[in-house]
Amino acid sequence: MKPPFLLPQQLKILGWILLIPCAILGILYVAADYSLFALPAGGSKDGLFESPSDLYDELIGILTIIGGLLVAFCRVPEEDEYVTGLRLDSLVWATYLSYAVLILAMAFLYDVAFWYVMIVNMFTVLAFFIIRFHWQLARFKKSV
Repeated sequence: MKPPFLLPQQLKILGWILLIPCAILGILYVAADYSLFALPAGGSKDGLFESPSDLYDELIGILTIIGGLLVAFCRVPEEDEYVTGLRLDSLVWATYLSYAVLILAMAFLYDVAFWYVMIVNMFTVLAFFIIRFHWQLARFKKSV
């Protein structure tokens, strides 16, 4: 059975190349307001929307998401029903865990701390899924 909606296996390398450095740069940006460069966008306020004066955080966020999606949803060499089940199990587990973090943040954090958790929570479903899926896959390969 060919699993639907999975990307070619070769794109996983590109995903890791995007995910790891962009995630590190994103963490540095949020934690220490560190950026390698500034990408000017004009910085205007017209109507309801404000265009940012620096596109660095948007670029890093988009590249992190693209890298995470490539890593998470590329086929593995031995794609079968068991691996498809692992994917589903890991995705459900990651969704539950991500929303548990969000509920705890809503209950106990306020103001800027909550804002930081919301920024990080945009990426937690993908991160938890990637960690859980690859961990379970490695355990399965080790047991076989």
